[in-house]
Amino acid sequence: MNLKSIFCFNILIISLVAPSAWANSVSYKWLDDNGNIAYSQTPPRDREYETIRTKSASGNTTTKSSSTSSSSVVKALEESASARKEKEGEAKKEAEFAEKRAVECEKAKKNVETYTIYRRVRNPDGSVERLDDKDRARLLEEAKQNVADLCD
Repeated sequence: MNLKSIFCFNILIISLVAPSAWANSVSYKWLDDNGNIAYSQTPPRDREYETIRTKSASGNTTTKSSSTSSSSVVKALEESASARKEKEGEAKKEAEFAEKRAVECEKAKKNVETYTIYRRVRNPDGSVERLDDKDRARLLEEAKQNVADLCD
């Protein structure tokens, strides 16, 4: 084969392959777990999505078709994402509350131990105070009640 025939053969191959490269392409649009819009060439398996068809590169416009969802479904997905974020916020608050409650429970247990064993206690200002039996019994009962209320 001469150079001219190789060149013609390459042009023929390119002319057959090129239209498929410029043909319609399909993309998929959906909302991820964080509520962000995501795109890919393959559809997601676990959620609804919108199909986006792009026409050839010869200047035609891009068209969207919602084969599996419409804009109302996308809006519903956005609402569910915001609801999921709200639930995550509530779960975080509940976890913080449980942590604070556990700390208060430990303090109450320590108070029961302190009022059971010792007659002298340290005040918040750092001074030491000697408790009489009546005050010590009252504080011990309060500490036991706190343990019952705060500890599971």
